[in-house]
Amino acid sequence: APFTPALWFCIVLVIVFAGLSQLVFDEGCFSKLVVRDEDGEIPSTQKVFYESIVSFLSQGLSYSPETLSGRIFAVGYGFFILVIGASYTANLASILITQKGLLISTIDDALSYGKKICYYTGTMKSLNDKYPGLQEHGVPINDMQQIPSELEKGSCWAAIMAKDWLQTSQAASQLCGYEMTPEVLLSVPAGYWVSERLADVVSWQVANETVHGTWDRVAASAFRASMCADMDVANTALEVHHCIGVMAVVGAFFFLALLLRSWELGGPSKLVRLATARDSGTTSGSDDSDSS
Repeated sequence: APFTPALWFCIVLVIVFAGLSQLVFDEGCFSKLVVRDEDGEIPSTQKVFYESIVSFLSQGLSYSPETLSGRIFAVGYGFFILVIGASYTANLASILITQKGLLISTIDDALSYGKKICYYTGTMKSLNDKYPGLQEHGVPINDMQQIPSELEKGSCWAAIMAKDWLQTSQAASQLCGYEMTPEVLLSVPAGYWVSERLADVVSWQVANETVHGTWDRVAASAFRASMCADMDVANTALEVHHCIGVMAVVGAFFFLALLLRSWELGGPSKLVRLATARDSGTTSGSDDSDSS
């Protein structure tokens, strides 16, 4: 899923918060400046929350605020809708593309999709006999040590290489987007010369050390740990902390709109009272002069 359940919960809270803010800044029992509807009644609370929900789902404001404070908050809410909508679309597309890539887990699948595959020329005959598609889509590399770098440069989509080659590259923070497939494509026997008298003893000891995991421990100690961060490509849902910034923007616009709302409710009434007092004083003075 593009969003985690916790993030969806926060989004619902913001939508409800936007409806309450519309009541405070533009409609409802707190408003003195809003234009009423044809019947002279203030729009219902149900309509306010409906407009807040529809605005989010339609990716655009479905109402036009009447007050300056309402318009200020609408800008912040509109920015929230823009970022969340774009994030959902982008993350959903990324997940779909990733899942399509995960469908290719074997060399036969890669060749059937026409993917380029790098491989060492020393194994060309064996690989071409086993996988004829490499003759068309294979990218032979003369130096086996250059296969990781060719893969990094994008010369091929995948590569046939030994596991330790990938481990060495990932220890240097390279090829972090690649992993080994479970299928073994080619096995090359490795041996060493010993005298006939020692052959049985050495063979038994090698088998014994293999059973007890000695070679695995030696191999693990010979390679540095991967510098690539662990990432589950199948779980790329955005979490709450990814959207804290845009939620903070909504909060900032709310406080700015709240200050403007205080001015809208308090400022004009004070000016009216002051003007009335002056008019009263002027009228009183003129009456006094007439009577005198």
